[in-house]
Amino acid sequence: MGGRRRRRRGGGGEEGARGGAAGACASGAPGAEGGRGGGLGEAELRAQLVELQGRLGAGAGAGAGALSPGAERRRVRLMRRQRAAAAALSRAQRARLCPAGGADGGAEQERAGVAPRGAPPQAPLAGCLRFVGPGGSDSEEEERRRKRLRLGRFNSAAAGGAGPAGGSKLTFTEARAWGGKRRVTGSSSALEKPYFRLTSAPALADVRPPTVLRKALAAVREKVASGEYDYPAACEQLKSIRQDLTVQKVAGKLAVAVYEEHARLALTAGDFAELGQCLGRLKTLHRRPGSGENEAEFVAYRLLHSALRGSGAGEALLELRGLPEDLLRGEWVRHALRVVVAVRAGDPANAFFPLLAQARGLLPRLLEGEQAAARQRALRAAAAAFLPSAPLEALARTALHVGSEAEAREFVLRSGAVLTEDGALDARLTRLAWAHPRD
Repeated sequence: MGGRRRRRRGGGGEEGARGGAAGACASGAPGAEGGRGGGLGEAELRAQLVELQGRLGAGAGAGAGALSPGAERRRVRLMRRQRAAAAALSRAQRARLCPAGGADGGAEQERAGVAPRGAPPQAPLAGCLRFVGPGGSDSEEEERRRKRLRLGRFNSAAAGGAGPAGGSKLTFTEARAWGGKRRVTGSSSALEKPYFRLTSAPALADVRPPTVLRKALAAVREKVASGEYDYPAACEQLKSIRQDLTVQKVAGKLAVAVYEEHARLALTAGDFAELGQCLGRLKTLHRRPGSGENEAEFVAYRLLHSALRGSGAGEALLELRGLPEDLLRGEWVRHALRVVVAVRAGDPANAFFPLLAQARGLLPRLLEGEQAAARQRALRAAAAAFLPSAPLEALARTALHVGSEAEAREFVLRSGAVLTEDGALDARLTRLAWAHPRD
């Protein structure tokens, strides 16, 4: 009895092996029926696609009713081979017409349409600003320098020192306890000061009063404009100024000016993490009387930042609660809401790109990351709407909103689409190529 069970189990393994081989043949594995097309030229691939389409049409016409299981399996294999041939034709066209990007050419990113989080912006930064990504060598060196300085601070505090500037040992907490409710201000006169994360109350001699902070902000603006500061240096000085403002509980026009300046620099440099911190603080600061001169501009930035890089349109709508009616009816907020609707509704050809052309201030910097995704949605809509083909010149002008037909051709090919022999978008073969699973 036991031997019979073992023989039956072994026979099942042989049947499973035969079934696996048949499945591999049906799935189009290399060397099987579906693996054809590798290394073929564009003419051979087109001839193969015509042959496969003819065989599929003949099989569909021969069956008057429901297909038999064998005929259905043959039809599935032919469709897999057709999709594989269409994808191979797309790669061959991309390798021929886009030689700089190679056969793959970053098609995965273009098909996804969204730049990776934390990546530096692709366009050149305005002026002298330069953003170093989280993995850059400058970033690692800067982090090591900060850790060495922080270790020195802890060692000096353990030895009874007074802090990084060597000032008075009297801290803000002790000064407030000694002076009751009297306002306490710092006494440092340094225009430049490195940023340190506080682990205890700072000494009075290490904090700059508001009069010095105004001069420090003006110095940062001047050095950014002259090119002496790049973005990391300007960001460190502005964070140091923000820290001194927070310690002294300064929340007037000076604090608004500092956070607005830092938000604009972070947006220009593509540092969206720092931008989110500044926008969150400005939401509170702008509610103070006399501090909301630029509130509409930064409400628009906050709406788009929440919708495009936060939790989505729902979080953006929560930002509208409590806003006065004049802001809600203002052009900044109305334009930002139209952009959010255009992006979430998936109507790039008729809404997103015209709104991008009308954007004011630094709004185009926030919308740069959405352009590839909007063009990808427009391309997919065109492949579904235009049969059998669509001219690239019309797509470049009405759907993709690129400057020339050559740019449209490059984008289309890097997105995995297929062109006809006369250079138009082949809608049917493009949908087949997109349906083929990528390795």
